[in-house]
Amino acid sequence: MENITFLAAFNIFIPNYVNEIILGDFKIRKRTNEELQNYYGIETIEINSYGGVNKFVYNKDKHSKIHWLFLEQIGANCNYFIEFSQDASVNIRKNLSNFLTALRLSKFGKVEIPIIFSTDLKQFQNVKTTLVKEEELMILDKEEIFHIYKFYKNISHINEPKYNLVIERFENAISASSNYENAFVDLIGILESIVLQNKQDELRYRF
Repeated sequence: MENITFLAAFNIFIPNYVNEIILGDFKIRKRTNEELQNYYGIETIEINSYGGVNKFVYNKDKHSKIHWLFLEQIGANCNYFIEFSQDASVNIRKNLSNFLTALRLSKFGKVEIPIIFSTDLKQFQNVKTTLVKEEELMILDKEEIFHIYKFYKNISHINEPKYNLVIERFENAISASSNYENAFVDLIGILESIVLQNKQDELRYRF
């Protein structure tokens, strides 16, 4: 059976000297110019400091079945891939969701994973991303990524409805579509659930 690898486009800032980081289930590595052409049909691209696409030129000799999509949505501005082997791809969307959660709970900044490719170029999946209020890209060094990976592994082993609700409220709070008043309410609700868990109703009311 052919070994297929899945590549999730990853929008984040990592120092230039870091080309590849192996993290057990997957690895984070720089996207090559050849992959930019193969997956997006783009010859050259200019990325601004916010991680957005300033301008691009399509390669007329290469056809990409997804190049008609809006570039920001398909992740042409993503300079890194998260790479999964076929064995790890069974729960790839759940793994990516948990990894994003670990990142956003650890650092401020914009990070998104908009699309997943297969290396045989036979399939791709759009990933619903949460746009966050922060405009600047999340900046991580190599050691921070290893720390966040341990956080991700802990998150992956939790399967409690209360925990999932807290994460959902956190995602709502940092979403670009949420106003600051609603974000404040969500964050206070999260704080209450952490500080006053298993406490009397009177204390919760006073809080």
